[in-house]
Amino acid sequence: MTTAEQTFPRIDTAGTRVVCDFLARPFSDCYCMNISSSTIGKMLTYCIGNFPSCPVYREHQTPEGKP
Repeated sequence: MTTAEQTFPRIDTAGTRVVCDFLARPFSDCYCMNISSSTIGKMLTYCIGNFPSCPVYREHQTPEGKP
């Protein structure tokens, strides 16, 4: 288990994923890779909670809709 996986629970008590699966091993274009004042809002919006609507997440999903 990576440090990111230990720090951020991926599933809440209802069984819903709350953190992007790519947070533990982000792609170079992930918002969490180059945190700045212009990306922190997107990181908080997409990486935690609303990742299914993230353009980066959607780009890197498999055809089956899985990361």
